Amino acid sequence: QGVHVGPGFFRAELPFNGVLHVRAKGADRLGLRTHLRLERQISDPLHLAANPLLLSESDVTYTIRRQNVEFVAQFKIDVREASVENLSFVLPGDVEVRTATYGGDRSLPINKKAVGKNRRIVIQLPNRLVGRSRPIRIQGIAPARFGTRWTLPRIKLENAVFFSGQIHLKVESPLQLQPLDVIGCRQTAVVSDETQGETLTFQQFRAESQLTVYVASPRPDMSAQVVNHLEIAPDNWSLTSEIRWETRTGSTFSTRCVLPPGWEVVGVSPDLESDTSAIANWDIRTDSDSNRILVVEFRMSLRHAEPRSVLVQLYRMPPRMGEPVSLPFVSPLETRSVEMLVAISHPADVRPKLDTKSMFEIVDRTNLPGFVAQSPLYTRITSDNRLPNLHFVSNTLKNNKSELSLEKTTSASTPQPSQGDGEDSSHEGQPDEIDAKKPLLSDSNKPTDVASFELRSLIFPSNVGDDIHRAKYVIEPSRRPREFRFELSKP
Repeated sequence: QGVHVGPGFFRAELPFNGVLHVRAKGADRLGLRTHLRLERQISDPLHLAANPLLLSESDVTYTIRRQNVEFVAQFKIDVREASVENLSFVLPGDVEVRTATYGGDRSLPINKKAVGKNRRIVIQLPNRLVGRSRPIRIQGIAPARFGTRWTLPRIKLENAVFFSGQIHLKVESPLQLQPLDVIGCRQTAVVSDETQGETLTFQQFRAESQLTVYVASPRPDMSAQVVNHLEIAPDNWSLTSEIRWETRTGSTFSTRCVLPPGWEVVGVSPDLESDTSAIANWDIRTDSDSNRILVVEFRMSLRHAEPRSVLVQLYRMPPRMGEPVSLPFVSPLETRSVEMLVAISHPADVRPKLDTKSMFEIVDRTNLPGFVAQSPLYTRITSDNRLPNLHFVSNTLKNNKSELSLEKTTSASTPQPSQGDGEDSSHEGQPDEIDAKKPLLSDSNKPTDVASFELRSLIFPSNVGDDIHRAKYVIEPSRRPREFRFELSKP
């Protein structure tokens, strides 16, 4: 049924998918021709010109770097029913859009507006658009999160119907991508490159798809080479440790070492021959096992093909003859392997001795490990004629605990001095009582013993020879004390 509106014209109202049946009058007459032209005007509210239909195809690439996440979103839009002059996108509030282009070369103006926790950007097209558009490209950045699970920011075209989409996720080396969660998409390809990183491709099935990722810096695969120079003197022991770290993968700004017990750190400095080993800070901390840990922080990160070297200077009071000292001296932590050389300079009348179960071995100077040739510390030792008397070396120091002690090489006509550490060093049993009023000097007819010793105060001397007191006593054997005690005046 239609309404006649004029000669040869009528109007009919139909549903959007309705069928119009037309029957011309006199159609039963032979030879009658009827010409009919239909014009359609859509009056359904969903298809008014103010609400055009947008079909969207998207291709989004995320690149995760140490600094941030860079994204490039490309849209191809098919506009139906009416034309549009603006496109509206919604993004998370912490996403910053930098550029928008049309067709790859024409920059488009962008208007930004906060909408709750999100942000709406409106892009003005160069001309009213109807039909299929040229590629619309949006580029921006977002903050990256490491060591936790987070969802990649999604760019949504408002008032559009999702047609198809692809997502590319690129994680730059040395960052590593852990297993991820996907919603509304499926992984279709993966490309891995040792230097460039990893790229994953996903096919998107619906507009509300999500990628939840966990990205972290890989733990550095470090190795260390340590050259130690131990100088043994009657009044003190000094140790210089040159530590060189290398890593095959990953990077770090800080390294850690376990310090030996009984040693005090005098200073930590970068290797003078290295321009990249500048130290930002160093500190000594105590772990849960009461070990002292030296933490060194570099100004430039330790990474592949860029080693870092430091010099650690330590000292300690000399142990008593035969008292063991723990090896290794300075032990790097969190390393795959450690190569160590201990070069010892000592007086001629003593000789270092290793415990029988030690994994260290004594080597000749002609059989030193190869890394020693690159050591500036060892070069300085040999250049100033302070050649070490003995070398101890071990290629694997994991869980290798050894002990070093001194023994006399020649016999002395008198008992040797007892080298203490400034503290009370008693032996088993109680000391014999000594009459302070009776002189210790014996008669010449009686056999005597001579006790020579050196007393050092705990105050580190400002000049060589300060705060050092030497004494010599001649004692009758029958009244030989097991220990000496001194009363020190208060400062």
